[in-house]
Amino acid sequence: AIDMESYGFFMTAEGLKSSDLNGAKCITVRGISDLASEKGKLEEDTEDGLRRIAVRNASKVALDMINYFEQYFKGRNR
Repeated sequence: AIDMESYGFFMTAEGLKSSDLNGAKCITVRGISDLASEKGKLEEDTEDGLRRIAVRNASKVALDMINYFEQYFKGRNR
């Protein structure tokens, strides 16, 4: 399954295949902090604490991935 925002992102990247960019390699990292059916109550009960944790965790994963790929491709032809 893919969320709607990521779908739009990937469709845009797919559309770049016919451009001078020759396609864009991409990935999304999402921080999930709630169940859709309990969103309002959960945010209220935790004073938005779960959302902050989810953002922090997703940010850490994204930065770790960037660092990994930076090291992996260092000195290689891309």
